[in-house]
Amino acid sequence: MGKLIFMALIVLLSFVTNSNGQEIQFVTESYAPFQIEEEGKPLTGFAIELVESMKKIAKISSPIKTYPWARAYMMAQLEPNTFIFTIARTKDREHLFQWVGNYYSGTDAFFALASRQDIVLNSIEDAKKYITAVPRGDSAAVRLENLGFNEEHLNYVIKQKQSIQMLHMGRVDLNSNNGLGFYTEIKNLGLRPNDFKIVFVISETNFGIAASLTTSEHLVQKMRHALNEVKANGTHARLVKKWFSGQE
Repeated sequence: MGKLIFMALIVLLSFVTNSNGQEIQFVTESYAPFQIEEEGKPLTGFAIELVESMKKIAKISSPIKTYPWARAYMMAQLEPNTFIFTIARTKDREHLFQWVGNYYSGTDAFFALASRQDIVLNSIEDAKKYITAVPRGDSAAVRLENLGFNEEHLNYVIKQKQSIQMLHMGRVDLNSNNGLGFYTEIKNLGLRPNDFKIVFVISETNFGIAASLTTSEHLVQKMRHALNEVKANGTHARLVKKWFSGQE
């Protein structure tokens, strides 16, 4: 009898932890080195390890699931108790989410083949002369759309990996990406970094984790505390060194 009561208490505590029975979701995309998804292997990567550490501190057991970015992005806007990462914190997104916090920053730029001496960008507006591959819903795509880029200038794909493959094959002229993600994908695809070049630096961008506006404020505070804790206890610094050392 005592054992049954003990088990019932565990179930009840789990129920309370998951925001009064409402499902908690962690959604992301496959985007190395932040999130790495390989068939038959568990998810890994800088952000996966970091968020798993945060979940332990926050006592949240919900699994992390990967989706195409456009779907994950929509889920994180429409569904309650949903966290999304790794997401660029941009001005146009500020009011769309509750921001847990940032955990990395990087340079956003336009990339081209090194052999394309004909591509010269003195401003973002100059990029409209060319075709840029970007994942639909990605921060790079949204930024360019807000600057007047449309389907005449953009070639939409599902993942940044596809953008880089198209750039390498000469099917597009440019890729708008962050430096770390771009060169990590180059390495994963077995391509040579010297075959590519930055033709225009757009900005410095912060990356982190956010939650839908309908996510419990209590949950957001728990995850915010957990992020502060992994930064304070050295976990964040250790993972930065592990995953990013020598890559930028």
